[in-house]
Amino acid sequence: PTVERAKVASLSVEQAQTLLRALPDEPLGALWALLLTAALRPSEALALRWCDIEGGMINVRRAVSWTSKGVLIQSPKTKQG
Repeated sequence: PTVERAKVASLSVEQAQTLLRALPDEPLGALWALLLTAALRPSEALALRWCDIEGGMINVRRAVSWTSKGVLIQSPKTKQG
């Protein structure tokens, strides 16, 4: 059977700019700015280490997932992806 995926609404440029202007006052503002500007998934951003950032580039090498056994850090890519 075909799996129906939920339609995702993206922010307009104006909405994104408004959000970025509001972020300095937020405790997790840096995380939200990273998600918005680098187009990272939350699971990828939360698994970043300082060694993943070199010369202005972000290397996504792992992702966090939550399982019934606890937090799991694994490769962000799958064979299907």
